[in-house]
Amino acid sequence: MKFLETLTSDDLVANLKVSDVNITDDGAKVISRIMENNKSLTRLSLSYNKICDEGGNSIGMALQSKSCCITMLDLYRNFIKDDGIKEIVAALEVNTTLTYLNLGYNNIHAVGAKALADALKKNSSLNTLILERNHIGDDGVTSIANALRDNSGMRTLNLSYNNIHTEGAKQVALMLETNQALTSLDFGFNHIEDGGIEAISNVLKKNDTLKVLNIEYNGIHQEGANFLGAMLQLNHTITTINLLKNHITDEGLEFICSAIKVNDTLVSFNLAYNNIHDEGAKKLAAALLANRSISFLDLSKAFGQQ
Repeated sequence: MKFLETLTSDDLVANLKVSDVNITDDGAKVISRIMENNKSLTRLSLSYNKICDEGGNSIGMALQSKSCCITMLDLYRNFIKDDGIKEIVAALEVNTTLTYLNLGYNNIHAVGAKALADALKKNSSLNTLILERNHIGDDGVTSIANALRDNSGMRTLNLSYNNIHTEGAKQVALMLETNQALTSLDFGFNHIEDGGIEAISNVLKKNDTLKVLNIEYNGIHQEGANFLGAMLQLNHTITTINLLKNHITDEGLEFICSAIKVNDTLVSFNLAYNNIHDEGAKKLAAALLANRSISFLDLSKAFGQQ
């Protein structure tokens, strides 16, 4: 940490990455002083360390300082719980500089998500929030979704690996009805299933903002694929869909193929690790011949895996 202390007066380092070096709460206090005193520092990555609640709050207090110029903060894979984001939450209510916040792979539950949500109601400068691999569940995502209904700043939201089910997905769908800013939504490795994708697909028939949708590993079957296909026939904004590791069969793929023939905006489509057989492959090939927009297609182990 003595080396890091020299950076408090360094006016050259703008991008600092100190990942996987066992920084603890004491080290986080040193980092917080750097954040407050080094006006050149704008990007800070502290991923894969051992920062806990006390360190998280020290960093949050630094973000509240008017002299802090941080625009990107990465705290991925530390040990920060709900109590450890209190000062980060307080910072979001007053900070207008921070645009990117990665709190992925910590130990944040619904209580912490609600606190974040309350802050987001007052914050319009944060455009990227990564909460993957936490434990916010349906209650937490409901709080986040409610906060973002009229938020004009958020562009990218990552909620993957958060034990979110159909009800949570329905709340996000309600958010997408009024939110006109979000362009990327990551729902990967949750449990939204066909009911959740139905709600989201119905909204995306009219939504003209969202471009990237990741719904990999969500227990989506034929019915969900049908909803997606119906959406893609009407939506002309989505450019990327990730359906990796679901349960898409030939029957579900049929509706998607019909949409691919007329959709002119989808560029990237991931169907890897599904359950497609010969009939589905033929229909997909025919759809791709009619399509002029898809330039990336992932079919890795997509044929007869489940």
